[in-house]
Amino acid sequence: MPDGTVTAAFGRQFYVRGDDGAELICVMRGKRNDAAVGDRVRLAATGAGGGVIEQVLARRSVLVRSDRRRTRVFAANLTRIAVVIAPDPPASEELLMREVREAVSPAMTRGTGVERTTSSKPSQ
Repeated sequence: MPDGTVTAAFGRQFYVRGDDGAELICVMRGKRNDAAVGDRVRLAATGAGGGVIEQVLARRSVLVRSDRRRTRVFAANLTRIAVVIAPDPPASEELLMREVREAVSPAMTRGTGVERTTSSKPSQ
């Protein structure tokens, strides 16, 4: 069975780029839905650009999103993250640092600091 990387996830449908460069539209086997963008997966091609995700391979890192009911893996196998915030309204630096701290894992590249840029002119 070939392997690939999940490049997009839409409900129960996943776009997977195979190690051979082929783009496949895949679904999970059964009712499971535990793949996330960035996951390495083992596939079974079904023909005509489609496939079935047979197995999600081991993850090196995860980025999760939580609410009151559950925690969901948002992305996997990240090596870097970038945070972009709008200048207006002003962002809470405390909230930003808490989110970045939660996102960083030992497998991710750690930056040297937070770069803050401001502009009084709107971008064109």
